[in-house]
Amino acid sequence: MKHWVFDLDGTLVDSLTSHFQVLEKIFHRFDADFSSSEHLEVLKVNSKTLPKYFETKLGVAAVEPALVMFKELNTQSFKSIRAFPGIEDLLKTLQTQGMKLAVWTARDLEATNEILKHTGLSPYFSICVSGSCVDEGKPHPEGLKKIAAHFECGAESMVMVGDFDSDMLGAQAFGIKAIRVFWHPAVQIKKCEIADWQFHQVSEFRNWLSEQTLNQEK
Repeated sequence: MKHWVFDLDGTLVDSLTSHFQVLEKIFHRFDADFSSSEHLEVLKVNSKTLPKYFETKLGVAAVEPALVMFKELNTQSFKSIRAFPGIEDLLKTLQTQGMKLAVWTARDLEATNEILKHTGLSPYFSICVSGSCVDEGKPHPEGLKKIAAHFECGAESMVMVGDFDSDMLGAQAFGIKAIRVFWHPAVQIKKCEIADWQFHQVSEFRNWLSEQTLNQEK
C-alpha cells in the first residue's frame, strides 16, 4: 500500500460541527427545525445534492437564497475547522515512509484547498480530487481513477481511508483496499462489512501502521 487516499470531512478534519451549525442557521432563517435527527441524514448530502436537500426541507422558493447563505456561512466557518488530533502526525509518518498521499472529497475544490491550507495539511498531499473535479461523484470511482492516473499506479498499491459508505463503496468499485474510520461522535460506530480494516481512534490507526511497517521489515 504505497498510495494512500484520504477523505476530507470526518476523516482528516472535524468540519461536521461547523457544518451542522451552518445548516442550523439556514434552517432557522427559513423557520425550519434542524434537530439532531437531521445529522445523519445530512451526512449523505454532497455539493451536487444540496439543492435538492434544501428543496425537500425548506421548499422550492428557499433553494436559491439558502444556497447563497450556505456559501457565505461556509466560507466564514473554514477558520473554525481543525484537523483531528493526531492526524498531522499520522500523515507525517506516512510521508516519511515514502508513501504518496491524495485527497478524494465530495467538497468543491476551492473550499477543499482553503481547509487544507488553513489546517496546515496541504503540504502532505500531491493531488486533491474534489466533487467539482469529476462528472460522477462518490461512490462512483472516477475520482480514484484520476488519482491512480496521477500517481501512475495500479489499484493493487492503493488504499482508501474514509468515514462514510460512499468512500468504502468507491474503493470496492475500483478494487482497492479500504479503511473505515470513526473519529466523530455524530457518526455511528458500527461494523463495516465492506471495509478491510476499521478504526475508532487515530492512535489505534497509528499503532496498526507501526505494526505493518515492522512486519514488512521482517
